[in-house]
Amino acid sequence: MMGADAKADGTPKKSWFGARVLSIAALGATVGAVGYVARTAYFVATDSFVVPVVLSPDSDLVIQSKLSRSALLAEQMRATTRKAEIEADLEAGEQAIEQLKALHAAASKALEWTSSTNVTQVNQSAGERRALARQREELKAMVAAQEVLVDRVRGDLDAGLASKTDYAREQNALGQLRVAVIDNERAQIVTESQMSQLAMSERALRGPRDGGGLATPEMLGQKDQLVRIQCDLLKLQAEQRSKTMERRQIKEELAKLDDLIGQLNRRPIFRAIDASTNVAFVPYSQLDGVGHGGAVYECVWGMFSCTAVGRVTEVLPGEVIVPDPWGTLARGQYAVIELDDQHAAQSKTLRVRSRATATPVKAPEPPPRVANK
Repeated sequence: MMGADAKADGTPKKSWFGARVLSIAALGATVGAVGYVARTAYFVATDSFVVPVVLSPDSDLVIQSKLSRSALLAEQMRATTRKAEIEADLEAGEQAIEQLKALHAAASKALEWTSSTNVTQVNQSAGERRALARQREELKAMVAAQEVLVDRVRGDLDAGLASKTDYAREQNALGQLRVAVIDNERAQIVTESQMSQLAMSERALRGPRDGGGLATPEMLGQKDQLVRIQCDLLKLQAEQRSKTMERRQIKEELAKLDDLIGQLNRRPIFRAIDASTNVAFVPYSQLDGVGHGGAVYECVWGMFSCTAVGRVTEVLPGEVIVPDPWGTLARGQYAVIELDDQHAAQSKTLRVRSRATATPVKAPEPPPRVANK
């Protein structure tokens, strides 16, 4: 009876304990499942879904960037060549301006030589006029003496003391002397005319230069030459100022091009020109959760069993339009990612977790160094 009672009492106790254990285990599994589902749902709601892309030297984005950089380099070369041409033109213009200034100074003194020549010619004409006056007096005296001689020979001819030949010879000599007197008078007239012209030229040279007085042909020629030189000088100076401004603009353009090319060269996307680079397309709707240092996860079906496979290193500026993680064309940007597992780049979708909620992702440890024996 006692054994039967004990067995009867013990069986319910063992069954009750097992039921409690199963209940607790079921409750724990339920709580764990609910927690896992809740955690998964939380990360699905907070993570950013991105599309991995492997950029190679043959990728459209890389080729487009390469073409853009080539265009910038060509523009830089063109600007550099134009700058060298302008500097050569400026140097040649400076030399031309100096030569024009020297020519202008020499042309300004040209009338001084004319004035000095006029003074010399006036002095020479005055001396010539005095010589002609003395010559005329001598010729007059010779004409008077010859006339007396002709009269005497005529008297002798009438008296039979001289021949007609003698008379004709003396008469011819008188005529030559009279012709010499006429030549003397003509020379005096020419000399007086030259002195009058020289005097007028000197008055014009010494008069006002404002164009209201007399002007000699030399003065008009000099004024025309000075005006031409001044116009050429003003034209060259205007070109120099224009080219100087153009050179300043080209220098500013070159500085901007150098800065832009430097920025492009610093972009990680240009590494893909020589080697493949991993990036991810981030739609604008997912961009808020993607930043430098964000952890990259690969998940089964994009939701379960997520594994950290890398990190975000940079979000590239500039908009692109490609299919989003759900296959619909969307607007967004590229982000450069560093993958520890390169197979993750072949996934259809990856998830990026912000640094605030992400589990720290350790970088792969370098291989151990083997000591040299």
